Amino acid sequence: VHRTLIIVVNFNKSALLRRMLASLFAARPDVAPHLVVVDNASTDDSMGMLAGEFPGVKVLQNATNLGGTGG
Repeated sequence: VHRTLIIVVNFNKSALLRRMLASLFAARPDVAPHLVVVDNASTDDSMGMLAGEFPGVKVLQNATNLGGTGG
């Protein structure tokens, strides 16, 4: 069985992240175990939104903004 890992990097884009995840789940309701959101120390409601609306998504929360490449 082929599995795809989807990694999304986020920084203060809660509304955009919500729309992207809603679209992804509409197309593939079974995607949660294969989805990781890496948050770069967002100060908006990204983490609360994820916990409340997409609780099955794995989240890696960085203490600082490491950028898209992590360095």
